[in-house]
Amino acid sequence: MNNWGLRLKEIREKKELSQNDIAVRLQKDVTQISRYERGQGASKMPKSFKEDLKEIFTNGELKYIAEGGELIEDASNIIMLPYYPESYAGAGGGAFSYLDNSQPMSFTKDFLELHLGLRSYKNIFIINATGDSMEPTFKNGALLFINPYENEDCKLRDGGIYVMYVDNTILVKRVTYNPTEETHTLISDNTVYGSIKVHKWAESAKFIGRVVGFFDRV
Repeated sequence: MNNWGLRLKEIREKKELSQNDIAVRLQKDVTQISRYERGQGASKMPKSFKEDLKEIFTNGELKYIAEGGELIEDASNIIMLPYYPESYAGAGGGAFSYLDNSQPMSFTKDFLELHLGLRSYKNIFIINATGDSMEPTFKNGALLFINPYENEDCKLRDGGIYVMYVDNTILVKRVTYNPTEETHTLISDNTVYGSIKVHKWAESAKFIGRVVGFFDRV
């Protein structure tokens, strides 16, 4: 049995990657990845393949795949993001909430870059979505990765998804801006819900940040 291929499968699944994800990233035939994981082909990991995998796996993961032993995480590759388990953004009628009592959630830089396209992590935090008004984009209970509004120099990305305070409620909506009318339109991706038009951005409203990624809960 080709044990390094089994360890490749183990780490690949741990990172929630498919064989096709690996093949596409490395520009290789998916059948090659499949053969390696089934113990066919090279008895030792080919050096060229190990070099290719550096785009996806950490040094600690590669060492484990190639040699076995104990999996040692590369501390420099770990990102800790604050998660607010008691904070919810209403993807529906809205939910009163607050940002308090955070707890750290750890991710590898590779994972965040691969799945969310994130390269900068400054001040990014995680809250929960509640409701169904943003389906099918994301579902009730999804974890939302938020880039604080001040990180983006307060420039609205037209059509972006934002978390905001509106009348003491945290909402998550897609936002467009009409400079002629000086109005913001808050749009639900679920067409069952209507849009909300805010004229001259009321004093009771405030952008919290832009949704730069999310994970739906199973």
